[in-house]
Amino acid sequence: MTGKRIHRELQRRIEELENERLDRIRAEEALKENERKCRAIFDQTYQFIGLMTPEGILIEANRTALEFSGVEASNVLGKPFWETPWWTHSTELQQQLRDAVKKAASGQFVRFEATHPCADGSLRNVDFSLKPVKDETGKVVLLIPEGRDITDRKLWEEALRQSENTARALLDAPTDSAMLLDPEGNVLAMNKVAAERLGKTVHEIVGKSIFDFMSSDVNESRWERFVEVIRSRRPLRFEDQTGGKFYDNNLYPILDAEGNVAQVAVYGRDITDYRLAVTTLEQRTNDLAESEEKYRTLVENIPIVVYRMAPGGAILFVNQVVQDLFGYSPNEIIRNPGLWHERVYEADRPYVEELRASCFREGKEFVAEYRVKHKSGHIVYVTDHAIPVRLTNGPTRNVDGFIMDITGRIRLQEKLVRAEEIKTIGEVSARLAHEIRNPLVSVGGFARRILASMNPHDPNKSRVDIIIREVSRMEAILRMILSYIQPLELHLSLTDLNSLVEAVVESARSDVEHRKATVRLNLTPEPPLLAVDQAQMKHAVEILFKNALRQLPEGATLSVATCTKNGVFNLDIQYPVEAMSPDDVEHFFYPFKWTRAAQEIVDLPLSKILVDKHGGAIDVILTEQNELTIHVALPL
Repeated sequence: MTGKRIHRELQRRIEELENERLDRIRAEEALKENERKCRAIFDQTYQFIGLMTPEGILIEANRTALEFSGVEASNVLGKPFWETPWWTHSTELQQQLRDAVKKAASGQFVRFEATHPCADGSLRNVDFSLKPVKDETGKVVLLIPEGRDITDRKLWEEALRQSENTARALLDAPTDSAMLLDPEGNVLAMNKVAAERLGKTVHEIVGKSIFDFMSSDVNESRWERFVEVIRSRRPLRFEDQTGGKFYDNNLYPILDAEGNVAQVAVYGRDITDYRLAVTTLEQRTNDLAESEEKYRTLVENIPIVVYRMAPGGAILFVNQVVQDLFGYSPNEIIRNPGLWHERVYEADRPYVEELRASCFREGKEFVAEYRVKHKSGHIVYVTDHAIPVRLTNGPTRNVDGFIMDITGRIRLQEKLVRAEEIKTIGEVSARLAHEIRNPLVSVGGFARRILASMNPHDPNKSRVDIIIREVSRMEAILRMILSYIQPLELHLSLTDLNSLVEAVVESARSDVEHRKATVRLNLTPEPPLLAVDQAQMKHAVEILFKNALRQLPEGATLSVATCTKNGVFNLDIQYPVEAMSPDDVEHFFYPFKWTRAAQEIVDLPLSKILVDKHGGAIDVILTEQNELTIHVALPL
């Protein structure tokens, strides 16, 4: 029994030893596996990492650091860290590193920015740190040097600083305040945004000095800059802060024919959000080295399109804002890079493609304004700031860029310029019409006196009749010109358009009977009331209706119909015409067009002006059966 017990005990002990051996083998394999993983992480990380003794002797360096400077491990391991190729280019940095080693050896974490030479000899900016490693007693036994290449980030920060003024100018135009001042600072015109920022209505401010409404903290400085624009006759741009808001202010002098400042256009943009975004960006820049996710969060929330493009034109990254600009999601653009190039407006495409090619080929950054076509079809004006990112050996690796929508700014500037041009044209036309009218009155008066004194059988009487008729026609043309030039003011009131149409038809009853025409009305029941100038709109409909009576064949039917659809009130006047070409349709509202039925001028342009003034639209459609339809659409 004792022998069996001993045998079992030996057997158990042998099994324990075998299990221990297997556990040890597994532990050694796990340790080797962990060591391989650590080495892989150590060597594959994009950061420069090493190990040093507390005295500064380099005992380990990862592959990223070695390949960065093109050195072998045998040439740097075992040497004081400051005598390695990363530091020998600058005695000042060598001394800074020695001081940092002493601090780290005492248990302090040290961090500073340095420069390291690449394998190609160029210097790269590096975020360098030394972290002490302590044993269980608190003694520093190792130092971990770590470096991150922040050259791209530094370039990006510099580009951001350089383009700050551009970025502010390209913020969404509907947020801009705009006003027109005379040289004394009195408001000639302003938009609603500007008035709301001052806590007033446009009516309360126009005609008064804008400086009566400014906050005291900016009133004096803005007046001084306003006077400077008047004196120098040059545009001026500045930023200031009032009421907790930051503003980007632009002053543009408008010169008269003698070169003096007649008016000053002022644009003000609330850039508080942009300032906050820049501040947030600056605060998060340091975190970019530690967390890519934080960087992505910032990029996705900044109110501009941020993208990265590969040399072949593929889009590697684009944030969500691109959907507002192009109408396509980031995934659609990344899957189909051709969209990025195809959406550039065709006339601008060669110019943009050459800039991008030069950016990759020569490493030149560019800032360009061009147009893109939204998925829905409308045109968007943008500014594109592209920054090339080079590889260490020279070629451009990719291009990082920022695109901002400037459509609102462009539209606003175009409107102001167009308003000034129209005003000038109107003044010239009025003067010209006045100069023409004086001799016409004289010619017409003398012709009528001659006609009154002539013998009824005088062979020249018909020629004098022609002179009088042509003078009358010219006088009518001048009256029309003057009516077009004069400002048209509307006095809106709620009006039943059906009743207005019926009144027009009733007033033209004698003309209808004279033409032996039939008028067929098909008016919508219970029409909505529209805010229109009743007298002006009635005049517009009368012009269209009477012109239709002159154009349709004798005895024909003229149809008038109304309806409402998709928030629009529609009026259709339809009738047959005997002979009308596509060119006649295209120039239907061309001024001074003669009718075939009578030698008189039909004031069709005025009808179009009146409809346009009410915010409506008017179209002329000719079918193959020579049926003409005049379609008027007015917003409800």
